[in-house]
Parts: sequence; C-alpha cells; structure tokens
Amino acid sequence: MQLLGNSNIDLEQYKPGLRVYHKKFGEGTINSVEYEGDDLKVDISFDKVGNKRLMAKFAGLEII
Repeated sequence: MQLLGNSNIDLEQYKPGLRVYHKKFGEGTINSVEYEGDDLKVDISFDKVGNKRLMAKFAGLEII
C-alpha cells in the first residue's frame, strides 16, 4: 500500500475500470491513472458530465 503524502489516500485503490462517486459529478468509471509528483491524476468518465481529470488528493472520490 502506498499512501499519498501525509494523507490516508491509498494509491493502490485507484485502477482503470473501477467505479467511483464524486459529490459534484456523480458516478463514473476510471479510465486511467498517472503519477503527478506526490499525487495521482485520475481520468474519469462520469455518467452525466463526461470526462474529467482530477487530482486524487483533492477529488474526494468514493469507491462504489
């Protein structure tokens, strides 16, 4: 398990194909994940708003 910076975000949990929930954008599926410094850039196809690229540290994603 790799933790992100000082937070408790487990980098191993974000994988392509995983379904997630975001409080503003709703439900979506992770397309890709890439390291960006000490964070992860997560590309997600949201069901209602299309593609978004979010930083894992700040996205507040919930795995569903």
